[in-house]
Amino acid sequence: NNLLEFAALIKLCDVLITSDSLALHIGYSLDVRLIAFFGPTSMTEIEIADKDLKIAPQMDCLCCYKNDCDFKPNCMDNIQTSQLFKAVKEILYKC
Repeated sequence: NNLLEFAALIKLCDVLITSDSLALHIGYSLDVRLIAFFGPTSMTEIEIADKDLKIAPQMDCLCCYKNDCDFKPNCMDNIQTSQLFKAVKEILYKC
């Protein structure tokens, strides 16, 4: 998809679950409800609306910006789908 098509697809979402990526920034700019998950990037550097949620695992090595991790399981593996599902339900019940 080109950029406009990608943005149009994001706008169709009831809730966008995304990493710290272009999708996050497009979703935020289009006022789509967001669940943003973080690991090697800094969640404190990213502003989201009060209606949205940030998720990060409990690890001391977060925000390392490494492409390859020395830890097993790594930060992204420590984000559970059950956490994301719970967050979706929380956001959908807020509205």
